[in-house]
Amino acid sequence: MLNNTRKETAHPPVGTSFSFYSYLRFTVTALLLLGTLTAFAQPKDNSPYSRLGLGDLVQQQFAASRGFGGLSAAYQHSFHINTENPASLAYLNSTAFEAGVYAKYASLENPDGAEDQVWSGNIQYLALAFPLQNPINRELERDKRPFRWGMNLALIPYTQVGYNIRVDDFTSPADTVSSVFQGEGGSYRFIWGNGVRYKNFAFGVNAGFLFGSINRTSQSSFNSLAISYDNFTENEYTLGGVIWNFGAQYRYDFKSPGIKGNIEPNGKSIIIGAYGNSANSYKTNASQFYRAINGITNDLDTVRFVQDVEGEGTLPAEFTFGVMYQNLNKLRVGAEFGIETWSQFVNPVEPVTFENSYNVTVGGEWIPDATSYNSYAKRVSYRLGLRYGTDPRGTDGDLKYSSVTFGLGMPIVSKGSQTYVDWGLEFGRFGRDEGLKESFARLTVGFTLNDN
Repeated sequence: MLNNTRKETAHPPVGTSFSFYSYLRFTVTALLLLGTLTAFAQPKDNSPYSRLGLGDLVQQQFAASRGFGGLSAAYQHSFHINTENPASLAYLNSTAFEAGVYAKYASLENPDGAEDQVWSGNIQYLALAFPLQNPINRELERDKRPFRWGMNLALIPYTQVGYNIRVDDFTSPADTVSSVFQGEGGSYRFIWGNGVRYKNFAFGVNAGFLFGSINRTSQSSFNSLAISYDNFTENEYTLGGVIWNFGAQYRYDFKSPGIKGNIEPNGKSIIIGAYGNSANSYKTNASQFYRAINGITNDLDTVRFVQDVEGEGTLPAEFTFGVMYQNLNKLRVGAEFGIETWSQFVNPVEPVTFENSYNVTVGGEWIPDATSYNSYAKRVSYRLGLRYGTDPRGTDGDLKYSSVTFGLGMPIVSKGSQTYVDWGLEFGRFGRDEGLKESFARLTVGFTLNDN
C-alpha cells in the first residue's frame, strides 16, 4: 500500500509502462460511443428559461466534486479528474477514465399556482486522463525530478435547450390566440487539457472546441376565427468555436518529524487555486422558416425562408477562485467564488441582453478510515456542500438558484486496480421570487476506473 500520509489510498499493480497508442485507441472508441449515445439521447426536459440564450448552463464538475457542491478551483486528487482547473491534472498518480449519468426531477410552479412535474436524464460526461510518466516507475527508478505532467481528454455538455410551453392570450371574451413554443438541442465542449507541476506549483491549460445545434419553433392559432391562417416559425442554427481556459494551484504542505526524525509532509495541506478565461468567440450558421397554414383547407403560404446565414457571437469571460484545507485520506473542506461576465454575451441569431452572474460554494468530504479492512463504511467518502448564485438571464440579480448537495464516494479494489462509484444528490430551487419557480432533485452517478 502507498504511504497514507503522502498519496491517495490505492492498491495499484506494479509498474506497467506508458503506451500512448493504447490510450489513443481507447479514447477514440470512447468518444465515438458517447457521440452515438448523445445523438439518440437528447434530454427530454421542460425548462422555460432555456428559451433564452444558448439554453440552461450545465454544471461542468464531475460526480465526486458535485457531492460537496462542485468545488473545483482548489480540488486535486490522485485518482479523480478535475477538468475545470487543468492545473490539477499534474497531481494524477494513475490513469483515470470517468463516465457519468444523471437523472433529474423538477416541479415547475407558475405565478398563478399551476404546477408541472418533469423527469429528465442523460449521459453527463466522458473523460480520460493520465500522468505522462507512471508514478510507480518513478519510485522504482528513484526519479526525484520535481516536474510532473498530466493530460486529459473530455466531452461534456455545455448548455441544454428543452421546453414546450403553451400560452393562451384572451384579448377579448370571443377572441383567443393560442401560442405554442418548443425548443430542443444544446451545445457540447470537447476539451484537451494539460497540467504541469513544479514542486508545489501547478499550471494548466484547457483547449478545445464548442459545438452544437439549437432548434426553436413557435406556432400561433387564432381560435375565434372560422377561417384563419396559423403562423408557424422555425429557427435552427449550429454553432462552433475554439475555447480555452487557464488554471493554477499552489499547495502548502504542513510538515512534522517522520519515523527517522526527518521533517517531512504529514498529509495536511492548504491548497489555493484559480482558473478562468477571457471572452471566447464562436461562429453560427442559421436558417429561418416562416409560413402560414389555413386550419381548414390546409393551404400553405410561405412568407419567409432564409438559410446559411453566418454570424459571430461572444461567450463571457469567467474567473473562479477557491481555497481548500486537506488532510489526505481523511478530510477536505473548501470554499470558492466565481464570476461570469455575461454582459459580454452576444448571440447573432437571437439577440438578447444578459447580466453578469456570480456563484458561491462551500463544501467538504470526510473519510472515517481509508485503510480499514474490517468496515467498508469507514472507507467510504461522505460529502456535503452548499451552492448559491445568480443566473445571467435575470434582471438585477432576481433570477437565483440555491441548493444543498450530498455525496458518497465508494472505492472498489479489484485485482490491484482502484475503481470508484461516486454518487451526488442535489436538492435546490431556481427561479424568481415573484415568477416562475423550479424545485428540483438531481442525482449524478459517476464511474471512475483507474489503472497504472
